[in-house]
Amino acid sequence: MKFKKATLSIFLILTFFISTISLSSASAVSTVDYSGAVVRMKQLGIVNAAVVSNAMTRGQFATAVIVAADLGNEATSMRGSTIFPDVASNSALSGYVNVLVSKGLISGMADGKFNSATAITYKEICSVLVKLLGYVDTDLTGTYPSNYISKAKSLNISENLSYNKDDRVTYRAVAVMFDRLLDTNIKNASGASTAAVTYSNSINLYTDCIVQDNSV
Repeated sequence: MKFKKATLSIFLILTFFISTISLSSASAVSTVDYSGAVVRMKQLGIVNAAVVSNAMTRGQFATAVIVAADLGNEATSMRGSTIFPDVASNSALSGYVNVLVSKGLISGMADGKFNSATAITYKEICSVLVKLLGYVDTDLTGTYPSNYISKAKSLNISENLSYNKDDRVTYRAVAVMFDRLLDTNIKNASGASTAAVTYSNSINLYTDCIVQDNSV
């Protein structure tokens, strides 16, 4: 009986030891939490898609940015006119696009249209998210789009996401980038990242969501 107990104890110790090693090895290899990011971003209303493996469109991305940047009221006030022939002036998208264009966050395409159904590219996403943190061209080294792509990676927004500048990006990967954006420190006056204020805190995102969720 004592032998069986001792054997069982040794087995449990070895099992725990092996499990610990496995967990350590797994954490050593950086992974991307796609499912967790999608769930969190859906809860905040930043993304909403049934098939997250599809590429995100420019229209969907514009909507996501409006929510993530807390620009809903401005978008509503700017609805009713349009600068792109393929965006209806009375659509909600017109307000979203007008705000983003006015803030220099997004622009039309070479054909003079917005092309809301066209997939958003990796370089466009990196550019917008870095700008949301307060960075401008003069803060970055190099030329567009490599400067914004490099900055997004250095801020961990695009870490472990393997895309080239003109690649279409899946909905779930965009959710990951927004998820990371919320916890990234905004730029301070000197151009560096401040240790005190994350992007989500700078716009009171979670507070606003809690208030809205508890509203009757």
